[in-house]
Amino acid sequence: MQYCLNINVMENKNLSTKESLEIIQSMIEKSSERYNSNYRFYFLLWGFLLISASVGHFLLLKIEKSEWITYLWLGIVFVGVLFSILKKGSQTKSYLDYYLSYVWKFQMLFFVLSPVVAIQNGMQNPMPIIMLAMGVFCIMTGFFLKNQLQLLGGIGTIFISLITQWISQEVLILYFALSVFLCYVFPFLITNKQNGK
Repeated sequence: MQYCLNINVMENKNLSTKESLEIIQSMIEKSSERYNSNYRFYFLLWGFLLISASVGHFLLLKIEKSEWITYLWLGIVFVGVLFSILKKGSQTKSYLDYYLSYVWKFQMLFFVLSPVVAIQNGMQNPMPIIMLAMGVFCIMTGFFLKNQLQLLGGIGTIFISLITQWISQEVLILYFALSVFLCYVFPFLITNKQNGK
């Protein structure tokens, strides 16, 4: 994997403050466009997989087959990892791409570890904490890339995580699905329509 900083070096030219800011702004916009196009697949893939798993989880609870829930989630994770590996190509990445890939890797690590910690501490359901973290990570990404839809999705997800104390445990998983839709799917579906993809 190769990381680069895309700056054209100009020989013997001192840049004004305005020119420097324009170059920086241009780099951020290019990284944002590249990020949105490169990672759209991953956000949509994981978004739809997590929504499917959440709805399946809810339905398995309704038909009293809760012993299958673990297999459902493991299967979804396996499919997601498999498609992510198959899609991954060798491409040059900027430092912004490098930074954001670690932000999202830490989120995935949080998704895996938070149920374990919650159960060990006697918490019935870790979904509110997971939704809160997901919202924070989406806000960070949306703010840094100036992606207002992802920023709004993150704010919506934090709001949902805060009202979960008044939501029945039975339907909490469906609110998680809504949070995933707000953070992962909605911003990139709208971006697809705006770009004609």
